Amino acid sequence: MNNVSTINGSKRANDGSAAGGVLTFLLLFIFAKRQIMRFTLRSHRTPHAPFGQDANKVLRREILRRIDAIQKITYEPQVLRDEVGNMYIQDGKAKPCHYYRMKAVDDAKSLEMAMVKKKLGKRHSFESLRSYVIVLLTPQIDPRIVHQFCDLYEAARFNGKPFTEEDYKAFTQLLKQLRHTVSTLQPKSSVRSPSKGTTMSSKPTLPAPVTNVQSQGTEEKNAFESLAAPYIRKLTKKDKSKWTQSRATEEEQALCDSAAALHEISIICPSKDESTAV
Repeated sequence: MNNVSTINGSKRANDGSAAGGVLTFLLLFIFAKRQIMRFTLRSHRTPHAPFGQDANKVLRREILRRIDAIQKITYEPQVLRDEVGNMYIQDGKAKPCHYYRMKAVDDAKSLEMAMVKKKLGKRHSFESLRSYVIVLLTPQIDPRIVHQFCDLYEAARFNGKPFTEEDYKAFTQLLKQLRHTVSTLQPKSSVRSPSKGTTMSSKPTLPAPVTNVQSQGTEEKNAFESLAAPYIRKLTKKDKSKWTQSRATEEEQALCDSAAALHEISIICPSKDESTAV
């Protein structure tokens, strides 16, 4: 009897220790999972809730498309304002180094504008000026001139050392040579792709315009939901009257009003008019 009771007691102890081990493992697993999720949410750059979670499919797609387009937007403003430049010219005194620095940065944009007017190709977002000029002008001009020009441009824009009047004169001479070369080139008909050295990815292929879509019954609803990407164009008075007469929901009408304030309109409802995809 004593042996039987001893065996039963040992079995109960083993069962209790096994249950305690399983319970401890579950508690540690839940704690580790919660900690990992907490650190992930802290370091995550996107919001915890998805964009347009309660919106319909078309409106949510338009919201995500506009958010994705933000990273492709670049803007380089005029550094030296006209009134400030005229003030330095009227004084007749020695100009500070930052005047020539700002002047060089603004003058470099004239080269890009000249290349765009000759239809040689437009600089892509986040593409450096060096790679842009080398790709388009290397066969027609000595690459050393391009590198010297870009070195002076980067020194004026990024380098902390003084950018003197002599540096600006050398920059101007190189700029004149490049602009003269651009004036002798013939426009290119093909679309230029970004170079491999840039951080910009390849330009996405845009969908073809939607034409000849029936606007009645279930076919209109199916075509409305099957648009791969929204189409935008300028909002005209004729479009305004069409939109107000169409059967648009409250969310689509709100999207129309917000886009009209930016002089652009998302053509969500299908129509026979051709639009440009963005």
